[in-house]
Amino acid sequence: MRIAITGATGFVGRALTARLHAEGLECTLLARQGSPLRGNASAPERFLPALGDVDERWAEVLKDTDVLVHLATSTHQGERSDPASVTAFEATNVGLTKRLAHGAAAAGIRHVVFMSSIKVCGERSWMDSEGHVLVFSRESQAAPEGPYGASKWQAEQALQERCGAAGIALSVFRPPLIYGVGMRGNLWSLLRILDRGMPLPLASVRNQRSLLHRDSLVDAVVRAIHQRRAGSAVYTLADLDLSTPELIRSMARGLGKPARLFPFPPRLLHGLGVLAGRASMVERLTESLRVESTHAIQELGWQPSIDSAQAWADIGRAFRQGGAAWQ
Repeated sequence: MRIAITGATGFVGRALTARLHAEGLECTLLARQGSPLRGNASAPERFLPALGDVDERWAEVLKDTDVLVHLATSTHQGERSDPASVTAFEATNVGLTKRLAHGAAAAGIRHVVFMSSIKVCGERSWMDSEGHVLVFSRESQAAPEGPYGASKWQAEQALQERCGAAGIALSVFRPPLIYGVGMRGNLWSLLRILDRGMPLPLASVRNQRSLLHRDSLVDAVVRAIHQRRAGSAVYTLADLDLSTPELIRSMARGLGKPARLFPFPPRLLHGLGVLAGRASMVERLTESLRVESTHAIQELGWQPSIDSAQAWADIGRAFRQGGAAWQ
């Protein structure tokens, strides 16, 4: 089996290429011209054509490929909505995906695996009339609220259309927040705050958040790669569900530091977040977002298998060491 991977040097991509290499599978790393490839010496590298190039050039890059794993993305940290960020979302998350879909069809690729986001379904899980947190699944309607989620939804639609017309199998993953050694974004910022011993006004938060360890996601992707089937499938999955205070205590234990939490009314916290221009960060720390894994378990044979206490200990140790350890 010959596999081509975009985003192979990213947080998930590094772990995936290492796993595939360990299994003896042939991988090619795809990147745009000028991108810094911290490549795997065992994997050849190819540069993608410019977005404006004809489809034949894209097909040439993807030739001799059985499975295309598309991980490359313009990230959503802070859910920026300034014109430059929106342009980046559209160019990478939508434009690049469309070109890859056309190239995959022309090259005769049999299976595309696409890394989307649970943000396609929304930014939060609402509660039903009885106060139960509703859980996102693949049956959940798409309802993106920001430019990042909207761009991922557009990419999914483009892939569904092109892969369906070409008879290419399509596997779409919609993960929640991904954690593990080398993580960035809000979780990395929280680690820095906890490492400095700063107090956090989050003891009164009563939410539920789903997370997914990078290794758990990689395992699911590898299982999808090995599938031989037709049509398309969407997978939501998580291996950890906990409140923000529980998350912070777990992270602090991994660092060997105390979790300095103190109570503060969440409504006031939201107001302060708006005044400080950090409303989206406060929302992620105080609201719920739950994800279920039924179809990944049933169709991929995937199971949550990460020891979360050990995972946070590994994260804390690597964070303290820094440098190459934080990869």
